[in-house]
Amino acid sequence: MLKASFNTKNPFKIAKKLGIEINFCKLHPSKKTYILRAYKDPYIFIDLKYSMKSQIVFCAHELGHAIL
Repeated sequence: MLKASFNTKNPFKIAKKLGIEINFCKLHPSKKTYILRAYKDPYIFIDLKYSMKSQIVFCAHELGHAIL
């Protein structure tokens, strides 16, 4: 459904179109990614040590949390 709505399956592009900021940074070893809501605006943080393929999966996962 999102793929059809946004004409892409790329979760980074979908997040950008929704105004959700993606941040790549070094996270605590126990965290791969997380979502933060500040004043109802979601921000996604992804550990930059993971491969691009993993980052895409993590982004899609956190995007689901952001919009559901």
